[in-house]
Amino acid sequence: MKKNVVFMILLLMISTPMLSVGQTNVKETPEYQKQVNIYNLAKRYNDVTVIRNSIYELIAIDPDEKSWLDTLALFYFEYEQYGAAALVTNDAITIDPDNLLALEINAISMESIGLRENALNRYQSLYIKEPSLNLLYKIAFLQYELERLTECETVISQVMEDPQSQIEKVNFQGEGEEVIEVTMNTAVKNLLGLVRMKQGKTEEAIKIFEEILYEHPTFALVKQNLADAKGN
Repeated sequence: MKKNVVFMILLLMISTPMLSVGQTNVKETPEYQKQVNIYNLAKRYNDVTVIRNSIYELIAIDPDEKSWLDTLALFYFEYEQYGAAALVTNDAITIDPDNLLALEINAISMESIGLRENALNRYQSLYIKEPSLNLLYKIAFLQYELERLTECETVISQVMEDPQSQIEKVNFQGEGEEVIEVTMNTAVKNLLGLVRMKQGKTEEAIKIFEEILYEHPTFALVKQNLADAKGN
């Protein structure tokens, strides 16, 4: 499952802000100011190649400015170059382990290129620094995909025991073009059903899926899971 969890930080990934020139030290040099101007113009005219090249120039001129690595990571992420985004954010995290933006981009990028173990480690690091039910759900799902079922069950229980899980909502595809909104508790309950299927506890899984569908009869994903559990 890719990007079903909505992160507030993704709002920052649409674009990076225009920059002002003439700060201090290296930032006051003509070459730095020239590259900032090129970057700003390229952003204005949406010249992707020049944007990327100007970021690299600015990193080379001012390697101590950590924000340029974030800008480069955002650039690669926006254009779905996840391998490059993962490599850039690896360096950013090495420089600053508390860089939440880099941690999140790295986790999503690692997951997108199929490195689930790496993604899981990043999500867990991010959760320690910035706990949320969305992150717990993502952690549980990756544990399920990696067949770390005991750990997955523990995280599912943690989510279900949190009263906020009955309030916080997640969007899923319904039938046709419909989008349905369910609680986080319901989302992890569906995941628990999948865990039970992997454990060979088919009847328990069927019961879980039927309970969800009783409340959300157009929940397409759960309908499919129920059909799979019944062997249809």
